[in-house]
Amino acid sequence: MANETPEDNLEKKVEGANSNNLHPAASPSEHKEEKKPASTLESVVNEATHGIGNVLKAGMAGVIPYTFASMFPTFARDTAILTGAQVASDYTTAYQRGKKYTAGNLLESAALGTATTPVLETMFRTTNLIPTNSLSGYIAKGAVWGGVMYPAFVASYLPMAYLIRNRTFKGMGNYLKENFWKTLKASWTKLLPFSLANLLFAPGWLQIPISAAISFAYDRLTASPKEEIPEHLKRDKTPYLAAATNVSYKLVRNSVKGLYDAFYAIGSSISDLYKTAPKIAAPSQPAPAGARP
Repeated sequence: MANETPEDNLEKKVEGANSNNLHPAASPSEHKEEKKPASTLESVVNEATHGIGNVLKAGMAGVIPYTFASMFPTFARDTAILTGAQVASDYTTAYQRGKKYTAGNLLESAALGTATTPVLETMFRTTNLIPTNSLSGYIAKGAVWGGVMYPAFVASYLPMAYLIRNRTFKGMGNYLKENFWKTLKASWTKLLPFSLANLLFAPGWLQIPISAAISFAYDRLTASPKEEIPEHLKRDKTPYLAAATNVSYKLVRNSVKGLYDAFYAIGSSISDLYKTAPKIAAPSQPAPAGARP
């Protein structure tokens, strides 16, 4: 089945809603605030916090499918296949569009691939119960797959994808209303023939892997072309090795500079405190004998 969600319209709507939050009488310039440049110590803390957050998200992207597979061992292999296919599809789609694929996106892909597993498993297992000993059996099996299972999959996939990627139910109704029929129609016309061939002629143990491969190929062929993307969402084209070296260098440099600035500030404070302290007057010496008035 296709891992397709019409996200372009959704992103544009979200951006439009955010841009309309300004007061009608206010100009955009009035809402711009000059940001003070972060200090070296703040930069180190921000970079470290960001890095730790990314590591945790990447770790969770592995924990979610692993935990599900541990709880349901019969789904273990297909959980790994569908999660991997979802991650690969989302990553290559972002790459084709010139968009960043962050650790947060990785976590979302892993969660969506895991959530899709029991749905597809149930679809294939249920439909495979229909015997194909005659032509009527093949016709019935194909009719159930295209007429019942396809709509059921789209009706379950779209809400899961919306909730995982937006983390809110707000707007889901309108999203489904606008995209359910569009997605189902595209799946029927472009995917169903290949999916039927997989269902009717492939052995059961290969149906999920073949379905994942078909879905990945479909997403590659139908991915939207590059478009104007905000600068903060653009993919960094720096080679990975060079990027890792730059990040490590900046972290070490900022850490050293931050420690130096901290010690320098402490030393300066102590020095200033010493300079401003009142001096103690020296005790007067007693007059020598015989020199009294």
